[in-house]
Amino acid sequence: KVRKLDVSNAGLGTDGLCALADAPHAGGVRELILQENPVTEEGLSRLVDAPHWGALRALDFNRLAPLGDDIAAALAASAGFRKVRALDLFMT
Repeated sequence: KVRKLDVSNAGLGTDGLCALADAPHAGGVRELILQENPVTEEGLSRLVDAPHWGALRALDFNRLAPLGDDIAAALAASAGFRKVRALDLFMT
């Protein structure tokens, strides 16, 4: 199983992040690194509402400016992300 998924600087915009959010095999991923991707509010919303990411314990949203406040609010409101214990919002 994949435990750590690093898609830093992969050009994941809305379509890519939505595809990632809908990936049924993401259930074992414990650490997701999305640094330096052009993440949108739509893609972020889809990710935090996705049912397959319940094992996540660490998220790295480093350099996803200007979505820092939106990321924090979306994660705080998401039941599926309550097990996250490490969150990197550096330069967001």
